[in-house]
Amino acid sequence: MRQDLLSLVAARVLEMSATGDLSAVADPEALRQARALADSLAADDLPEVRVVLGWWHWLRHRGTGDPGEFRRAVELLVPCFLLEIDALPEPLLPAIAVAAAVPAVDLLRGAFDGADPQHLSAVIRLWRRITAAVPADGQEQILYQPLLSSALLERFLRAGDDADLDAALQASERALRAGAAHDRSDPRHLFDHAQLLLIRNRRSGRREDLNAAVAALGLAFSAGSPGDGWWDPCVTQLGGLLASQYEHFGDARALDQLIEVYARASAADPAGHRRGLLATALHHRFKRSGQPEDLAAAVRLGDPGPGFVPSDHADAERLAQWADILQTRFEEHGDPADLNASLDAHRRALRVPGPHPAHRHSGYANTLRLRYQQTGDLADLDESVAVHRQALDLAQRSSSGNDLPMFRSNLGLALVTRFERTAREEDLDEAVELHRQAASTGGREDVRRGLLHANLGGALMRRVELRTTADDDPGAADDDLGQAIEALRTAVAAAPPGHRDRGRYLVNLGSALLLRQRRAPEHALLAEAEERLREAVTCQPDGHPDRASVHLALGQVLRARFDREGGEPLRAEAVSAFVRAAENTSAALVLRIRAYEAASYLVAESAPGRAADLLEAAVRLLPHLAARQLGRDGQQDLLKEFRTLTAQAVALALTRPESGPAQALRLLETGRAVLLSQALDVRADLGALHERDPGLAGRYLELNDRLSRPRSPSAADPHRVAQELAETVAAIRRLDGFATFLEPPTLGELLAETAQGPIVAFTLSRTRGDALLLTSGGVRALPLPGLDATATLDKVTEFYGALHLTQTGTTLAERAAAQAAMNDVLAWLWRVAARPVLDALRLGPVTAGGAWPRIWWASGGILSLLPLHAAGVPGSETDAVLHRAVSSSIPTVRALRHARRPLPPGDGRHGALVVAMPTTPGGPDLEHAAAEAAAVAGHLPHAVVLTPRRASRAHP
Repeated sequence: MRQDLLSLVAARVLEMSATGDLSAVADPEALRQARALADSLAADDLPEVRVVLGWWHWLRHRGTGDPGEFRRAVELLVPCFLLEIDALPEPLLPAIAVAAAVPAVDLLRGAFDGADPQHLSAVIRLWRRITAAVPADGQEQILYQPLLSSALLERFLRAGDDADLDAALQASERALRAGAAHDRSDPRHLFDHAQLLLIRNRRSGRREDLNAAVAALGLAFSAGSPGDGWWDPCVTQLGGLLASQYEHFGDARALDQLIEVYARASAADPAGHRRGLLATALHHRFKRSGQPEDLAAAVRLGDPGPGFVPSDHADAERLAQWADILQTRFEEHGDPADLNASLDAHRRALRVPGPHPAHRHSGYANTLRLRYQQTGDLADLDESVAVHRQALDLAQRSSSGNDLPMFRSNLGLALVTRFERTAREEDLDEAVELHRQAASTGGREDVRRGLLHANLGGALMRRVELRTTADDDPGAADDDLGQAIEALRTAVAAAPPGHRDRGRYLVNLGSALLLRQRRAPEHALLAEAEERLREAVTCQPDGHPDRASVHLALGQVLRARFDREGGEPLRAEAVSAFVRAAENTSAALVLRIRAYEAASYLVAESAPGRAADLLEAAVRLLPHLAARQLGRDGQQDLLKEFRTLTAQAVALALTRPESGPAQALRLLETGRAVLLSQALDVRADLGALHERDPGLAGRYLELNDRLSRPRSPSAADPHRVAQELAETVAAIRRLDGFATFLEPPTLGELLAETAQGPIVAFTLSRTRGDALLLTSGGVRALPLPGLDATATLDKVTEFYGALHLTQTGTTLAERAAAQAAMNDVLAWLWRVAARPVLDALRLGPVTAGGAWPRIWWASGGILSLLPLHAAGVPGSETDAVLHRAVSSSIPTVRALRHARRPLPPGDGRHGALVVAMPTTPGGPDLEHAAAEAAAVAGHLPHAVVLTPRRASRAHP
């Protein structure tokens, strides 16, 4: 019976839908049939019956305009919508979706409470249909999109499909847009949206997600109020993220925003729990900007007051923050009392019983190690090790052992520091053992498992390198290497794909496998190293600093394969990996230079021109590597590693007959005398700048002076001073006429210095020697077959050994033999260097009464240790430099250009200082020294001449 009714009503519905004739809705028989069919739902609720009746009432609404028919149609069709039946009247879908949202919320709660993945997926499909059915720009999206987002997030958390996380973010973004369009933005939605972004950031490491999360939290914080339940967590999270952005990326704007957040939160916190956080942020900004008011505010907010006695854990933490501020004030003013007071505050904090006393001991130990770094007092470092031992002991006796691995690691780090000072191998061995214990005590569920094993692997690798350098016990080194590889495999296993540290662990493992393959060649090891490193490449986005180290390690593995197997494709891929590492501008400069070197080495034989270009790119990084804020010792330590880089680059450049000489000169001027070039920048001619902008000129001089002072704890942050100097130079270059301020001279400007005579720049490498001849006509290269770095070093050793004997020899014969040896070196220098250059320049012996030509020698490197001006055949009146030209020595052409610049006009109060030394203790007298000094002073206005007996002012 019901089936017949269903067929009859369905036929009428289809006919009306097809013809558009709605007269049947008023037919009494049709009404009777529809009512009878509806009555049957009480006995058996079938979806197909609801679909037909829903259409019937929808058509009656269209025919009669009765809103009751509309409501009845929606009521009938909601269950069909929930069952994912699609054959529903399209104009009714928005109303059906709104009505379906109520039961859909209950279904969503049930999906959260249950564990059925199919149920959750069905609910997600339902909410997708609901959000698709309502108007895309409707207010309903403000409520419905967050519910869809929460369902997608739940499935992501269960199954880990990144597509669900992306879809959840898209739904959240649609909700935010709808809220903005209807002026109904909910700050809670912003807070929730930030949580999604942070989840994706932790999974993928995308920096843009982190930035977007900070922005969303900032908007939520600004729009919310302390009474909102989510506001305190928002403050905590936003503060932590902003602090991290400043700490890791040096983002000054993040620090400013952090201070604003904590200032508002502190104002809403009568108990003052966040005052310490605000004080910490303020003193960080002081260390960056040097503004006294920030330090004053930090002192005011962080000072617990005279006689403060901490009574609980919160008080102890506040006291520790105060200790940090005291340390900052010590660094600013250099008063040892502040540093001692900081340590005293740490000690008083340690006396407060708290839930984590081991952490307080560790903080005190770290401060002791800091004072060791400031003063070099080994007693502080020894105490630091002892206090770290106490921290570890306290942790071992506490009820919770979860932090034991990290305390063992901290002690290990202190021991390694002491090993670096004292070379006590037992400290290093104990540190390795502590790392081993830390890795073994961390359970499989410990989130630090990967880190602990990676640290163990790194420590073992360090000991392998030390033992290899010392050529000590190769069997023990092999054992350490095997354990390092095992630990690094564990670290990789503990960091599944998507883990932020997986790439770093893969690089360490790949490097360890390559080292094992070098010690015991085995193809499988090389293949695994390559596989691991290729995966590591995919773990970081392009431009990420860590990706440079990945490409460098991959290039090393591919180079090892090329050395083993040959083949141009392997070499090309290795070069490509090295170049990608070198061109990563966010990577460390040392790493980039090494990568350029590695790439150049691989193409030097097949494409020397390209190899020269690669090394030129590396040479251009040297001035940036030796940043002035590092101090002279730090600069020299870094440059020392690359002391032959420029010579190698020049040798390759000179394989190009046309462009090679100009490129070689450019390389020499960039890579030679780097620190001298910086000194010339300090002494730049500021006369025109003083006239144009006295303020900028004074600022430039002041910052240069601050960078030139010896480093001390009381000095301002040299990195900040260097940044201010760079900003000042940029401001100067923006002035009209100063665009090239401090830029290196052009080739034309360098060649202009040959107006008074030729300039000769020598370059030596392991394989060749050359002279660059600079004349008014250009620059050309002169190969010197008998001159190279090795031969020159031998001659330097021979020359200075003989020179020493001429002064210390006990017999006349011994001294004469030494003088003869020196003459032999000077004759060699004439044959291989001086004569070929003078002949090429057509500088022959000067005839009686003839004009003496001038020549400037820029020897550089080890050749500068030999007197080129004295090169010649003993006794000859023609075969000697002294008979052919007047010589001058210069470090670079740029230095000569600087020396020749006009002197600024004097003010009558300042002049040159000329010092004469007629007598030198332990040395022979120089009887003409005083006369020579007077002659020099006669050419300098307002010169002051100093001699051992008196000082006299020369004629103005």
